[in-house]
Amino acid sequence: MARARAFRPRRFRFEWLLLTAALLVLGGSIGLSLALQYQRVEQEESDRLRAAAQVVGEMIGQRLAGAERALRTLDRDLAPSNGPAHAAAMLSLNAIASALDGIRVVRVLDARGRVIGSSRAEPLGEDFSAREAFNSARQRREPAMVLTASPVPAMPGGQVFELARGIPDGRGGFAGVVVAELDADYFSVLVDSLRYAPDVSVSVADARGRVLLLVPPSPGDAGRRLDGTAAAFARHRASGQVATLMRGVSASLAEASGDDVVLAMQTVRHAGGGLDEDLVVGVARRQSLMHVNWRLEAAVESGLFLAVVLSSVFGLNVVQGRQRRIDAIAAERSAEQRAAAERLRLAADAAGLGVWEYDPVGRRLTWDASMYALYGSAEEETVSEYEDWRKHVLPDDLALAEAAFQASIGDRAQFRMDFRIRRGDGAIRMISALGRPFCAAEGAPLRVIGTNQDVTERWQVEAAVHASEARLKAVFDVLPVGISVTDAAGMIVDCNAASERLLGISREAHFGRGYAACFGRMRRPDGSRMDSDEEPARRALNSGVAVFDVEMIVETPDGERWLSVSAVPVGSPAPVRGRREEAAGVAGGAGPEEARGVVIAYVDVGAARRSETELRKLSRAVEQSAAAVLVTDVDGAIEYVNPAACEAYGYSAADLLGASPRVFASGLTPLETYQSLWSTILAGRVWRGELENRRRDGRLIHQAVSISPVRDRGGLITHFVAITEDVSARVEAERMKDDLKTRLSRVERMEVMGTMAGGVAHDFNNILVAILGFSGLGKTVLRAAGGPERVVSYFEEIEIAGERARALVQQLLVFSRGGSLKVDTIDLPDVAHEVVTLVASSFPACVTLSARMADDLPALEMDRSHLHRLLVNLCVNARDAMDGPGSVVISARPVHVEEAQICASCHAEFSGEFLRIAVVDQGHGIPEAIRNRIFEPFFTTKDVGSGSGMGLAVVHGVSHLYDGHLQIVAAPDGGTELVVLLPRRVWHVDAPLAGAAQPASGLPPASASQPRTTR
Repeated sequence: MARARAFRPRRFRFEWLLLTAALLVLGGSIGLSLALQYQRVEQEESDRLRAAAQVVGEMIGQRLAGAERALRTLDRDLAPSNGPAHAAAMLSLNAIASALDGIRVVRVLDARGRVIGSSRAEPLGEDFSAREAFNSARQRREPAMVLTASPVPAMPGGQVFELARGIPDGRGGFAGVVVAELDADYFSVLVDSLRYAPDVSVSVADARGRVLLLVPPSPGDAGRRLDGTAAAFARHRASGQVATLMRGVSASLAEASGDDVVLAMQTVRHAGGGLDEDLVVGVARRQSLMHVNWRLEAAVESGLFLAVVLSSVFGLNVVQGRQRRIDAIAAERSAEQRAAAERLRLAADAAGLGVWEYDPVGRRLTWDASMYALYGSAEEETVSEYEDWRKHVLPDDLALAEAAFQASIGDRAQFRMDFRIRRGDGAIRMISALGRPFCAAEGAPLRVIGTNQDVTERWQVEAAVHASEARLKAVFDVLPVGISVTDAAGMIVDCNAASERLLGISREAHFGRGYAACFGRMRRPDGSRMDSDEEPARRALNSGVAVFDVEMIVETPDGERWLSVSAVPVGSPAPVRGRREEAAGVAGGAGPEEARGVVIAYVDVGAARRSETELRKLSRAVEQSAAAVLVTDVDGAIEYVNPAACEAYGYSAADLLGASPRVFASGLTPLETYQSLWSTILAGRVWRGELENRRRDGRLIHQAVSISPVRDRGGLITHFVAITEDVSARVEAERMKDDLKTRLSRVERMEVMGTMAGGVAHDFNNILVAILGFSGLGKTVLRAAGGPERVVSYFEEIEIAGERARALVQQLLVFSRGGSLKVDTIDLPDVAHEVVTLVASSFPACVTLSARMADDLPALEMDRSHLHRLLVNLCVNARDAMDGPGSVVISARPVHVEEAQICASCHAEFSGEFLRIAVVDQGHGIPEAIRNRIFEPFFTTKDVGSGSGMGLAVVHGVSHLYDGHLQIVAAPDGGTELVVLLPRRVWHVDAPLAGAAQPASGLPPASASQPRTTR
């Protein structure tokens, strides 16, 4: 009932929300329908206005077209004169005036504006020269129809519009005007017939915005100009469209009213070109009058909707008021029932019981509030059926609980049972149920009433006791320590499985025997026999004091065992552990009670003693090993190092313990090697390889390393053992061997290339002799015979190409150290000056070439052309290496090479005294990858056709022709310094002594004179 009362306000609110939603939907549909009707009415009115404007425009256009054709006919019939019109023309005037609707009279005016002919009887000679139609037609150079904008009063009454056309004379001049008066009332009646509603207005204006006609008429609109005031007229003309529709504009073309209208405008154009200007027709209707019927319908539907709203609200209020009165009566009765139930609940709560009632016929179940609390269910989750109770009972207990319950109903006897349930919050509880069936007179069960009580705490205590006993028994049996329990007489009353294994006696054989018989003969660790009063069990029984860790040797059926035995008396106070004797292991704390038995525990320590011996032997071997041994944990922290490891790395053991092997890293071992190392040892495999490490003093050492994982008994990796050996000497020997092989292969390659270049040069030179000889002979013969110059030029091109080939052959000969020598004493500064003068002109303007020579340079005994060619090739190579502004410098000084160095081209070692000639550029440098190839013939980094690749090859050939050597030095500013070292044997005999030479890596002494500079 309480839940029902709580539900009422929510239901009332839902009913109001539902009514509001229904009214909103109804109102929305009515509003949408009215909006669609409004749009439909406006669209229909717009279509009507367009149609009316189009019909009015077509009607006026047809009338004007007919009048224009008639006046054009008169133009042909009238002869250009200032006299009375011809008789034929007069007949045409009468025919036109009577045939065309809306034309009152047709007149013919002469050039002075006087009437010379008329379609009706009226005096001739009347002056119309002041009329707008006459003046407009006279101003036209070509004949054209002119329609006056201002209505003209007519006789016998009313207003007319004048339609005029000029009459040219025989010379193309102005001879007169034909004027037709259009009846404005006729057109007003015609237009009025098309007005389908009283508020529809029709306006006609010319292209300049002058109002010609307004229906219904409005004072002051006729003749008014709209071009500056009517925005709608201006927008229509500006759009260039024939028909337009506008909303929210003024009530007429003349803006006579401020009421908004819907306006349809139509431009009337004369297809034949007779009219001088277009006409604009406007049909308008006020928006306020277009929707009169719609507003009436909207008011009716709104009133009906309001009536529906009021009646719905009133009806719902009445229904809900009646329901509230019913709920109040039910609440009073429910209060009485709750009071009675509360008294019963208090009694049940006092006893910790929940009361339930079951109907066997309808299988209906009723719970009180205590039952809901016991089962952890909310009262809103009503338990009303037998199946609801079954869902709470655990499946393991459900069958027994149902069997006991059904047996009680069948036997009509009281029942008691325990079962487990799952509460609503998921907790498992033990329930004790008590019930009794009530039967009818004929014995049929009517209902079963019973109680439930939560006995979980009692059940848990009992279960804990049983579980504790089971755990203690399991621990007792699973312990690897042998345990025997004796009574006060020393007879064994219990033992575990480990005692069977250690003593070699079955469990059944232990019972009823003394512990001495089970242990057999006992001896001390030194092998002597142990007295009975020294036995741990005996001492514990006699003294009531616990004895610990007494080692002894016992004889078992399986052989001798070395055991560590402890004994604790049962029934005495808990001993206080004190000082242990090394042999007896007695700990004090005697209690006042007499021992009722003893617990003997013994462990086999024979394996531990043997392992200790083996471990001590292994430790001595590792400590004295020449190989470095390290032990780390799984995270890499060092836990042990032997003396050899400390000596290998230069650290003390205290420095390394707890540190990481990363302290040995040199940064030269690839990261992939370490990744492979860790992945291998973490996978449980042995890793072998070589590492390049660094000692504490910074010296690099190469080590052969073997790392093995160490596992515990469970197979888990606990440590890593690394054994290293210094192989630096072997690695250095292998490196030197590989370096020598590389240098030897380079020398052999340069020698082979030199031999091949020399052979090719000699053979090619023989071919060039024939080519140059015959080309010269052919040129001479042709010129002597007066042959064509074009053919002679061919021979000259052959000679030029041959000379270039000869120069290339000379370079090849120089590289192969072939050809003839013209040794002479030459001055290096003079040759350098000539080279600067010769080559500087080929340098870019942003690159400078200069020479800086020391004053004490020796003269050289060598071919002058060779030195010249060597310097030129070095300078050209430096020039080509420059991408931007900078400088190229030639320098020379004597040096003394003390330590053996390696030539950059022949790769041979050299030392001694040399003349050092260097060319330094500020280019981009020479990449390391091509330094071993730049002196090879035809090797070039330039584009195809930009160089022959023989420049540095010639430098190599010339320098080595005189036993010189080459070096490549990186300049400090990023460029390259190519160095030629000429040995002392090519110096002139008067050269300075060796002691005056400068070291190869040094600079001239401070006392030396400044070098000569040539630019």
